[in-house]
Amino acid sequence: MTSSRTWVGATSIHRLMFCLASGVAAVSTSAPRSPVSLATDIGSIAHRALEHWTRQRLWVEDEDGSLLRHEYETEGLRSGIKVNEEPGGRLLGMRVRNLGRSLRERLSAVAPNQIFPEEAVEDSFSAIRGVIDLLILEEQTVHVYDYKTGRSAVSEAKLASDSVRTQMTAYGVVASRLYPDRRLHMAVVSPTQGIVEVPFDEEYGRQIVDRVQEFLLLPEEGRQHLAEPGSSYCYYCPRRLRCEPQWQAALAAGWPDVVAGEVVDNSVSDNGRLLFAVKTAQGLSWVLDASPERTKGIGGASNSYLHGVRLHRVHNENGVDVHYRATADSELMLSPQPFLPHD
Repeated sequence: MTSSRTWVGATSIHRLMFCLASGVAAVSTSAPRSPVSLATDIGSIAHRALEHWTRQRLWVEDEDGSLLRHEYETEGLRSGIKVNEEPGGRLLGMRVRNLGRSLRERLSAVAPNQIFPEEAVEDSFSAIRGVIDLLILEEQTVHVYDYKTGRSAVSEAKLASDSVRTQMTAYGVVASRLYPDRRLHMAVVSPTQGIVEVPFDEEYGRQIVDRVQEFLLLPEEGRQHLAEPGSSYCYYCPRRLRCEPQWQAALAAGWPDVVAGEVVDNSVSDNGRLLFAVKTAQGLSWVLDASPERTKGIGGASNSYLHGVRLHRVHNENGVDVHYRATADSELMLSPQPFLPHD
């Protein structure tokens, strides 16, 4: 029987390298699997299509990538999105097809029993775990492939960013410990850039392991004061809505996806979405399309105070900010008085 222990996910380590308060430790007895949910944009649809195309071995018959493109369009329909009618959707479909040809060459060069799509991996020494999009185990080499389809075209700069480097190095740490006698090969799979080789930096790998261990030794109640806000790595931090240093930095620097102020009016649309008129330090703003499921403390009166993160700022025709639109990633919190949230 597998005993429970504490793990840190490979995809969250980039934030952890900058800010110890951003870490999330999961206690579990089994490695994670990819969540089953509907894709919400063409990038995640392309990612899901690649997973299905590989897992179902559709690549075996896909000599020109057309089956992968068909899977991309089909996955879109499953999520209620006609990808060819989305901005950039048709172009991404063409790139996905080209990518299918390149990836098929790699897959065809190894035996079927050496291919492991969406492989859950974990290393007890480093306490790192994750799901590798595509793992190929040859006799002398372990191949780690990560799909980077993004919400829009993935640039060369994005593939060279610290977040990608950190995630791939974390996967490399786990793979090299699980298969110490095999050479490690890593690559990012991108519709815009093709298959891009990623070298493994052993020294950076040791820094990652040391940082994870430093984080796990901290008591949870002692992490908040260690927060070091930064606009890039704060964005998807799960603690962001209730991180006091983040709010101080965000409001002082005017981060564009953040809103805070007094709610002077609110209403509910016919489709159940919420709308708030918010008096901020910059003037009156509207927060549109808020989901009740993503709004904490809902039910307060119009004199409530609202904090929101990961919102899309909308400009009027004169370029002046007039309102914010909530997306699937947005989080909102209502309080009866102004606040800076604490853990």
